[in-house]
Amino acid sequence: MRGIHPRKRTVLLATLAVLAGAVCLIVAAPQRKPVHERMTLNDQPVIVDYKPAAESNDLGLPFYKGARVENSFSYRITTTDGKPVTYYASAALVSPDPAETVSQDYSSRLPGKPKAELLNDREGKRYVLAVGSTGEVRKVAITPQSNGCRIELTRASSPSVPAKPLKPRKGENVA
Repeated sequence: MRGIHPRKRTVLLATLAVLAGAVCLIVAAPQRKPVHERMTLNDQPVIVDYKPAAESNDLGLPFYKGARVENSFSYRITTTDGKPVTYYASAALVSPDPAETVSQDYSSRLPGKPKAELLNDREGKRYVLAVGSTGEVRKVAITPQSNGCRIELTRASSPSVPAKPLKPRKGENVA
């Protein structure tokens, strides 16, 4: 993603995190207990670990003080030798505090103290803060409600998706 402005890169990573989260949510939604299973990804064996309840340290984001957790989960995929492939964690919280107060609190507590961006589109008004690093993004979305606000916390990373192994064609010399 060289050549992309850092702010656009963070927004792009946040969008990818939301999409990855939607896929994980669809796959993991019926699960209500932790799952540890072996699967295949790109013809490579991987280990999938799913937890039906994510905690603050799973997200790398603090839970807002006094907020109630509505739902959460985390999903980790590693190679069979323990190398990370992808990770996704999500939590939805509800707070009686106004969205503006919550966004200011998160802005002061996140690395780099990012300013909340106020979005107002067809999905409605919400504050979004995102911090990213190589291969990882953490996002906070705060939506005002009549009796406080809803807080959506997301963490997504994808350090290395295993590639399909290359197989030489028959009759080729491989040196």
